[in-house]
Amino acid sequence: MKESKSYLKKRWNEELKSIGDLVINELTYKGEFAKLDLPRTTEGLIDLRGFSAPKRYTTGKSNRGIDKTYVSEGIRIKKIRFDTIDLSYSDFEACEFFNCTFDGCKFDEARFFATSNWGCKFHDIRFTKTDFGHSTFQADGIIFKKIADNFKHVTFDRVNFSEVRMHDQFFQDCQFSNCKTGALILSECVLKDIDFTGTVRNLFIKKSRKVEGLDLTNSVVNGLNLENQDLTGFRFPEGDTYFKFRNKTKELANLRLQDRLTDEESKLLDIIKTVWSRNHLETDFVDVNWLAEDEIETGKLVIKELKKGDSIT
Repeated sequence: MKESKSYLKKRWNEELKSIGDLVINELTYKGEFAKLDLPRTTEGLIDLRGFSAPKRYTTGKSNRGIDKTYVSEGIRIKKIRFDTIDLSYSDFEACEFFNCTFDGCKFDEARFFATSNWGCKFHDIRFTKTDFGHSTFQADGIIFKKIADNFKHVTFDRVNFSEVRMHDQFFQDCQFSNCKTGALILSECVLKDIDFTGTVRNLFIKKSRKVEGLDLTNSVVNGLNLENQDLTGFRFPEGDTYFKFRNKTKELANLRLQDRLTDEESKLLDIIKTVWSRNHLETDFVDVNWLAEDEIETGKLVIKELKKGDSIT
């Protein structure tokens, strides 16, 4: 029988209440989870699925003058090593993490809304539909939340991002090393000095407020989706051939793999491949938000080739 999300949350107020008190004590006083007799998942991970960290609540008036209760403060968690822990469906809203290490953990549909993460490290992590809205990540020092929501000097190593949306965030000097980026959505973000290595697959970038140095030159781009986005500040791998697909009346606004094209685009690309194969060019993916030379018009779409290894600033 599959354990429901509702059950995984409720059990901390029922059969796991005494264990939950121990977990809170470990979080508060720099404990070690491995020393506790905590349940394990079928994958052998420490089972903290559905756990909710303590919070303080405040009631105030909404813009409509209606009483609204919201989380005003979470707990502070310092120098804890989260090693092989399943934190799926957990709720750490408004908590602060200082110099913590996350290794071999899962965060499926976890709620990390408005958290602050100072000097934390992430290795071999899976984020699936994790809520990072209004969160702050910074490797060194502390910033004021009023300035910006930040991911600064953060390295994500072998992290699995799946259907994770980062909206209106500020990324600076960050590294994504051998990460899985399936449906990682960076929407209306500032991206400054960001480095991707390994395979980049199905990464979405939309309406960036600014891009200054998004480096893909050491990666294998295997599906990149752009929406209302030009390529200023992007650096692409050497040896790839890029194409622009643009509707005469409306931008299609995507950078996609050949096998992710619409039927109309796929038929056109077959024609283009025949033309370019005569010049010994390879088609790895297509760019629909670019201007370049060697235009070919077919039907309703305009297809243009980009130069290999272009670095546009």
